[in-house]
Amino acid sequence: MIAEWEKQSGVLFSFPGRSGDWGHQLDAASQELANLIIATARFVPVIVICGDIEWAKKYLRFIDFSTSAGSSFPGKLLPAEVLNLVHIPTNDCWIRDFGPITTMTNGKLTLHDFRFNGWGGKFEAELDNRVSARLWASGLLGPHSMHSHSTILEGGSLETDGRGTLLTTEKCLLNRNRNPHLNKEQLSQLLKETLHINRIVWLKHGALIGDDTDAHIDTLARFCDPTTIVYTKCRDKDDLHFEELRAMEAEIKAAFPNHNLIPIPLPLAIYDDTDGHRLPATYANFLLTNGAVIVPTYGVSTDQKTVEILKTVFSEREVIASPSRALIYQHGSFHCLSCNLYS
Repeated sequence: MIAEWEKQSGVLFSFPGRSGDWGHQLDAASQELANLIIATARFVPVIVICGDIEWAKKYLRFIDFSTSAGSSFPGKLLPAEVLNLVHIPTNDCWIRDFGPITTMTNGKLTLHDFRFNGWGGKFEAELDNRVSARLWASGLLGPHSMHSHSTILEGGSLETDGRGTLLTTEKCLLNRNRNPHLNKEQLSQLLKETLHINRIVWLKHGALIGDDTDAHIDTLARFCDPTTIVYTKCRDKDDLHFEELRAMEAEIKAAFPNHNLIPIPLPLAIYDDTDGHRLPATYANFLLTNGAVIVPTYGVSTDQKTVEILKTVFSEREVIASPSRALIYQHGSFHCLSCNLYS
């Protein structure tokens, strides 16, 4: 399985539509996703699939880049060579979990289309489950072969160092709502054979309140290079996350004693303004692409401190902070909303 810091040929996104679940946050969330896509397109071509293509065009075709600091795009249109809008219906926009996963063997890339069941049957996923095959059939994913799998597996549940180590969580991959016919040993063997993995680190601890994914690793800990991991840390002993994240930290330290392990703050608590539940905000859900790291921010005091930490971690990349306050209302952020492509 390819590490995300390797050279990318593109990034996939899926844009929300007017018939989705975003409710009163749709306009703000669409703008925040458009900002993410625009920032990404400065560094790598993007493919945006849209069930409601006119809604996506409203945000992506007519943005005045002359007011965007650092933009290399003059005028009001994203150039065609960096943006490809594709009409494919979806259930939602979290393409990290239903997009293709890429492996490399002897210099040859292979795309893998695993089954997606809406995070254990919580949400409808029939349309999402068809997206990778439709993209591959269109030729937009390049000349690489694609293997379809019956196993349920989501991209957000996997972190790799690109050298054969996989970091994941038991709460997600061993949840009975995913692959109840497979035990830990059987699933481990399948992952090793399919993704060319020789070591799996299973975290027993680590979860965010309000998270629909059953503890996806990309909300908790991320490889930044083969020997560096950033992970979410809670320093407030009165926060309900404190003990769980402290136990996760101990597991990571035990599993990677020789790595550079860097804690990043858990954002200050953010609550849904309709029913008051806590939202699963995290800075670990950043997007890593060619020459850049795009970090979600939430309009809270921990934002700037986290950006400064990540600037030291990714000293050779541009670190871009971009708002994600509306996006987190649907319990995800930048890494969840994107899927890296390679060539």
